Amino acid sequence: MGRRGTRHSTLLPGAARVAKALKKGGYLPHPGPIDPKGGKGGSLRIKISSDPSRTRIRVAGGGVQELFLYGEVEINAVWSLLSDSFGSQVMEAIADTRH
Repeated sequence: MGRRGTRHSTLLPGAARVAKALKKGGYLPHPGPIDPKGGKGGSLRIKISSDPSRTRIRVAGGGVQELFLYGEVEINAVWSLLSDSFGSQVMEAIADTRH
């Protein structure tokens, strides 16, 4: 049986910082699964991918957690918001698969 991440309504510290920035920008992030692999700390890293009905933001650093934005979201606006908030060095990848 495969291992799955644990679902929580709470946020890891890095994901909480990203969620706060998203809320400030007018978005409503929903917490996703937590994968505790990743150790105790590490630098913040953010990856963004987009599906037709949601945008997934994967936050790593002291564990990995996904945040979801549901509905129509301009992925480049989210990228700009997070890049301005945390610096471009934490932004790892962007993938738009809404076609």
